[in-house]
Amino acid sequence: MSMTGVAANANPDPTPTEQASEQALADFIAAGRKPVANSGSAGTGSACTSGSGAGSGNGSGNCYGGSGSSSGLSGGYASDTKGYGPPMTSWLAAFGYGLLNPDAAPPGTNEWNCKPTAAHPRPVVAVHGTWMNAYNGFAYMSQPMKDAGFCVFTFNYGRSNIAQGGGLGSVLPGVMGTGYIQDSAKQLATFVDRVLAATGAPEVDIVAHSQGGSMANWYTKFEGGADKVKNLVTWVIGGGGSL
Repeated sequence: MSMTGVAANANPDPTPTEQASEQALADFIAAGRKPVANSGSAGTGSACTSGSGAGSGNGSGNCYGGSGSSSGLSGGYASDTKGYGPPMTSWLAAFGYGLLNPDAAPPGTNEWNCKPTAAHPRPVVAVHGTWMNAYNGFAYMSQPMKDAGFCVFTFNYGRSNIAQGGGLGSVLPGVMGTGYIQDSAKQLATFVDRVLAATGAPEVDIVAHSQGGSMANWYTKFEGGADKVKNLVTWVIGGGGSL
């Protein structure tokens, strides 16, 4: 005599609730593959102090050129660089200099009168990684990019404290990129808009290290960056070799 039936390890049919959850996840993934218009509006609210309006434009205070900082949501704020640090070929030396000089710009960057050329029609926005800053993330790479004829711009994003989710590392003055990626992406959106306005270019290229790449991806998917970024170059190098 033989008997047949459902195998003991067979997966049961999904319930209507499970099917709905799976469809919701599929819809979310599909939405992430399409450019989403920014919910912020240029010049409305304060792009330096709130989430509204921080996605595009500089709001009422031109936070980068005026106050020098731009708040995100709960994940900290972004800030302009001040002055320049020396070129570096050693990662440890650059990281140490960045800790002591957290607002320094890497060489060859943030020359706001720089205009793209026919050979290099798009400005480059350099985005640092987690626990890094604009200086030590690009202390070697930025000057060669400038010498090659590119207009190069960078800033410090995700400047947060422990209460804002930055972790213990955020207590060090030069440790940035510790805020929530969603908030940092809004800060990147504001900075890219400023670069486009200053240079007159329709698009930028982004060169991003580590978390900067993930954050820039969020920007292109959810913060209107898909229409403003031509090339997104990301990399991660182990062993501290981010230069």
